[in-house]
Amino acid sequence: MDSLLLAPGADGTAEFTADAAGTFFYWAGIPGKPMREFMFEDSQLTGALIVDRAGAPPARDRIFILGGWAERRLANGEPDFDRFFGTINGRPWPHTERLTYTMGDSVHWRVINISETVHPMHLH
Repeated sequence: MDSLLLAPGADGTAEFTADAAGTFFYWAGIPGKPMREFMFEDSQLTGALIVDRAGAPPARDRIFILGGWAERRLANGEPDFDRFFGTINGRPWPHTERLTYTMGDSVHWRVINISETVHPMHLH
């Protein structure tokens, strides 16, 4: 099973056995809608699935899910990119989380791109 279809307000459960370690994501949306349209009202219905190797200690990674949200469509149905917001963990700037580290800290980030673009952000 690769999909779980639910009526509005309904609950459901999906179970599976993870057969490979790695970083994965899931997304929910309107049935039949292609991934390239994943930027409107259902664009933030995502999450991460981190599968550790059997017997390994749990990862202590910081997870960032990069996405985008178009607040409205133009008359032709295309996104209004004047009202398009990049998101990190469902929040657009300036509502994103602030991170503080001490010099010498070692941190590990998992960055997951669920947006429709190949380059949703860059760091300086």
